[in-house]
Amino acid sequence: MSASSTSSASVFTPLHRWLGRDPEPLTIDFLDAAVEANLEETADLDFKLDPPSAPALAQSDLAKDFAAMANSGGGMLVFGIRENGSRAAEAPGVSSDFSADTYVRDLRRVALNRVSPPILNLAVHAFTDGARHGLAVVVPPTNEAPHLIFVGDSFRAPYRNGPDTAWMTERMLESAYRARFNARSER
Repeated sequence: MSASSTSSASVFTPLHRWLGRDPEPLTIDFLDAAVEANLEETADLDFKLDPPSAPALAQSDLAKDFAAMANSGGGMLVFGIRENGSRAAEAPGVSSDFSADTYVRDLRRVALNRVSPPILNLAVHAFTDGARHGLAVVVPPTNEAPHLIFVGDSFRAPYRNGPDTAWMTERMLESAYRARFNARSER
């Protein structure tokens, strides 16, 4: 694994915050701690058991998940956790294939090529204890919301509504564009 895809540096993520942890590298211990705490998904924290396979990545729901997090102030997707009722229930981890540099690059391509405007600076953290592997994607806050994805024959703007993903209404889109343009004029 390259330095760009591993978790050897200290970070502070939504998972750190919800677990009450100080900045430190992500490890398998974080998956276990989420299960032990029966941690609940929130607007900025989403648990997923398995990431999409590399061939299915381009057509997966990850673009929607990334855009929803970006449209809601940023957040984190944690792979390797089975949930039950939006709560962390088990942490079997993910296949080591998902920590390969090529897969990490493909994840970043989803944020760049399937979301408009693209989401920059996606942080991908792959970690292992030797037996189990984890993968986390941190979507940064952005000044470019709303981020849109192509759904069917139109663009849609997802956002996080607590632990769920919903679609922005016309008024929400209007407000998001107004905030984007006001931020640009203030800069």
